[in-house]
Amino acid sequence: MYGMRALSMFTSLHPLRHGRCLTQVFPSCTFKEIRNLSQTSWSSVKILNQREPRTFGSFLADHFSSQPYPSKERRINKVILSLKTVKEQLELFERIKNSASIVNRVTMLHRIAKITERNGNQSQVLEQEKGKSIQALNSAYLTLLDSISKDIAKCQSRHLANVMCALGKLEEKDHELVQVCERAILSRNITTFGNALMTQIVSGYLNLDLTATEISSTLQESIRNGQLKPSNFDNQLLSTMVMLLAKSDGCAVELFDIFLEEILSRDFLLMDSAVLAQFVWSFAKKELNADTLFDRVEEEILRRGTANLERRHIVQILWAFSKAKKGGKQLFYIMDNELASRDIERFSNSALLQIVWSFATRDVTDTKVFNLVKDEVFSRGVGTFETHELVLILYSFVCAQRENIKLVEEIESELLSRDVEQSGSGNLCQVAWSLGRARKWDSKLFDVIEERVLQRGLHQFSKSGKFLLLGGYLEAKSGSRKLYESLQVSFLKSG
Repeated sequence: MYGMRALSMFTSLHPLRHGRCLTQVFPSCTFKEIRNLSQTSWSSVKILNQREPRTFGSFLADHFSSQPYPSKERRINKVILSLKTVKEQLELFERIKNSASIVNRVTMLHRIAKITERNGNQSQVLEQEKGKSIQALNSAYLTLLDSISKDIAKCQSRHLANVMCALGKLEEKDHELVQVCERAILSRNITTFGNALMTQIVSGYLNLDLTATEISSTLQESIRNGQLKPSNFDNQLLSTMVMLLAKSDGCAVELFDIFLEEILSRDFLLMDSAVLAQFVWSFAKKELNADTLFDRVEEEILRRGTANLERRHIVQILWAFSKAKKGGKQLFYIMDNELASRDIERFSNSALLQIVWSFATRDVTDTKVFNLVKDEVFSRGVGTFETHELVLILYSFVCAQRENIKLVEEIESELLSRDVEQSGSGNLCQVAWSLGRARKWDSKLFDVIEERVLQRGLHQFSKSGKFLLLGGYLEAKSGSRKLYESLQVSFLKSG
């Protein structure tokens, strides 16, 4: 029975009759792999009559009928791991979906995640595949997710960790598999998963930006009651755990005191640069006092250099030190040189604005990054940026006194074409201040912003925001009497 199932699954792989068709479906490396299996791994299969011709399918049937199930599972996994594109993975899934084990399907999902992570073009292929469901077409990818969700109870702990890690890399937060996998993890006691598996789980939640979850609450409680001891975490798990809890609302400060003590007890020479970046980012995010941590991380970065930093870690370090008002100019200058040596076009829009904001905030303005980012903004077009991104870019350039007339005018024009009603109160204040300092005193945005401010009421604006607003309008000699009187009353009320 088992041999016949294997035969039906692989019968189309007959090398003589179907070799041409096979190479159109699978890459040459996979075809060679399957062919080699018949020449090497199966050489031990007893042949009753050597003169009798044997089909490739009969080899598979004899082999699988005499082998335990895990052997077949491993061989399918080997083929999955050899495939290099999303299309090849999903075509294979369509052929074996009725016989693939849950292990094979999890391996395939994890492999797809790695492929798309390394290749942006493959991410686009996957997005097109997802779009099939919107067009009421069958999507092999969504069928794969559904099938894993249905059989999640069959997963071992390591497979659950693989699934959550893959979902994070794929940014697949809307499918029910996320909740199904979380329930399965919690049902098995997350404290028993171990460092490597827990790192995968926590990383998945970080990438999905899912912080207000039962997993997060469970982790916090487990650390408080001593079931999870940070001293037992390796550096990678410790940094990802700290980062997840830094993003979680309501995480107690005392937990970060425990984390900080543990971090400072370790040898920074043995920590990856990514780990250092996550530590300082997390404590800056929570706005907690960690001067010794920042000093030691700065010392270590200056010692080892920046060449081994990934793009996201450069941005995390810059943002963290600027947010915490830490770091000397030497640190920012070596970061500036590192950015100048990289392909700036590979940084995301969000990364670009965080870079210039960081340099402007720390008053390190005689650097190359401002021209690099300016040119990249022009190359991409201001229309490709979100409203809040444009506001922060404008504010950063003006704050650093590196404003460019063309850049200011293009951002101003783009903002006028959009509905600023959706802009946050802080953004309105930053625009007014930036235009005033940039001497764009005739901008129509002053009238638009004043109207929005009076509609919302100044009670919705922070004290620092109101000072920005007042400074911008005074600089531009703009604004109605009503606006100034409202600001005066608001300041008096706030003391």
